[in-house]
Amino acid sequence: MAFSHTTRIKLGHTDAAGVAFFVQPLVLHHEAFEAVLDAAGCSIASILRERQWGLPIVEASVQQTAPLYVGDDVTFTLTLEKIGRSSLVLVSTMTKGPLAVGRCRTVHVAIDAAGASTPLPTDLVEALKAQLL
Repeated sequence: MAFSHTTRIKLGHTDAAGVAFFVQPLVLHHEAFEAVLDAAGCSIASILRERQWGLPIVEASVQQTAPLYVGDDVTFTLTLEKIGRSSLVLVSTMTKGPLAVGRCRTVHVAIDAAGASTPLPTDLVEALKAQLL
């Protein structure tokens, strides 16, 4: 199973030529991840407000095969590539209409309040599996 999130490229995502610059697909990939968490009942806001753990990105990559322009509607289809004891790998394919325009990948590691690696919370694992597997 996959989770799709569509967003519009805005002026703030672009450079002076109106083309989304290199980091923006990762920003939008993360917005898709936040949308998955919201749909799973595990919002980023509640994680930050109520829990004693975090889920920072420790590795990120983007491969873009076509430019994204102001006004383009881009769909990020998110899948769970891997889930381990304390980490997970998210991948999104980017499409603009029927055209594949890229891929993003992030590795997240669960940490406790002191910043040490910790097992992923069971409720988060179950929520993500329900949305992405």
